[in-house]
Amino acid sequence: MAGILEIRNVKEQNSTQLTYHTLLSLDQDFKKDMLKSLYEQYRHKRIELFCCCNTNPIKMSVSYITVSDSYYLKSFPKQAGNHAETCHFFTENTISTGSSYIKNCEEDEDGNFHVNLAAHDYKKLNKKAAPTSNGTVTNNDGLGKSASKLTTSQLIKLIVTKAWNDYMFFQGRTKYPTIKTIFNQIIKSTTKKFFISKNTNIQDLLFSGGNTGRIYYIEQFFNNKFNPFVLFPLKEIIKTGDQVLLILENPLNDSSMKFTVKQVLWEEVNNSVNVSTGPYFVGGFVKSTGPGRAPHFVSIGLLPINDYGVPIESSFEREAYDLFCSQRRLVQRPIDTKYHPKWNGLVPDGLFIDTELPTIVEVFGMSESDTEYHLHRQFKIDHFSRLKSNYGLWYWDAFNNSPKPSLPTLK
Repeated sequence: MAGILEIRNVKEQNSTQLTYHTLLSLDQDFKKDMLKSLYEQYRHKRIELFCCCNTNPIKMSVSYITVSDSYYLKSFPKQAGNHAETCHFFTENTISTGSSYIKNCEEDEDGNFHVNLAAHDYKKLNKKAAPTSNGTVTNNDGLGKSASKLTTSQLIKLIVTKAWNDYMFFQGRTKYPTIKTIFNQIIKSTTKKFFISKNTNIQDLLFSGGNTGRIYYIEQFFNNKFNPFVLFPLKEIIKTGDQVLLILENPLNDSSMKFTVKQVLWEEVNNSVNVSTGPYFVGGFVKSTGPGRAPHFVSIGLLPINDYGVPIESSFEREAYDLFCSQRRLVQRPIDTKYHPKWNGLVPDGLFIDTELPTIVEVFGMSESDTEYHLHRQFKIDHFSRLKSNYGLWYWDAFNNSPKPSLPTLK
């Protein structure tokens, strides 16, 4: 997480707390309103501001720049070293009305997504030294990263989520999805919507099944400029020395294919997932390794799903979505708030679209010892609860073993 801001009321001798994660998640208008309110109170000395990332609170301030009409929450000069390494202000000077999490995927007016990937994740680069997005050099083992770039795991999550959401909206009422139908949606439609360059989309690079020798011909078609892309359910994992053999499955015909990945890269992507059991989708960019040999992952992502194909981020979410799907409920996984401005930039875990009012879904599973998580949880509950004229709200406090609430009534 990114740290906690404590807002102390000087006169009333009480305080409230807000996470930087929440501030950075908000859309620009709502963030500006919040920072403006803090500025006015701070300017008139009604409040004091402290960062609580360390044992000793660190004084903060809010300023206003007239020329840009912008508000800035900032640490005092030479205070960066006093912040915890996990705190936003350890590496950044401010949170301003223009600050947000870096957008490495933009949707255009035609509904296409333009993704910003690290070059070494999908392009054919010099084998000895591949420049990363921050100008340094990696040994091309796939571990170079930049916060401004979309990771391969994030890319496959977006693709599968988009496929699920579109299927739910257009076909969910007539035939409920399965992993097979979601996979078909991915290869036939969804991958057309994701562009890695101005004229090249993921479907152009897609190996969708069959003889893996075809991967060589995809490489040749693009003059070895791009690595081919694959995305399949995971069937089996076999460790072989410093590499891992992955058996992936085409759910349309139950055929299996072999791919390899460096063990260090597989361990990293596996450790980044909070769900220890499948099913999973595995995807990424691959290269051919010669006739009769398994293609090799250059970059890879691992995505937990449930038995119907919906992406999930925790075992609690899988449990909730298993319930929704077993009752054939129409529920989407919002990617952003583009079509829901009243959310003010806060993206919920799900959205029922088969209720009288669309119903927001939240599953809270982190331990109460995680103060930042629960501050953000309360902020979301309070905000979404205020939208009752436009949205319903269904949430499950799984972290304290609360029973699941009854599902919202169908319209």
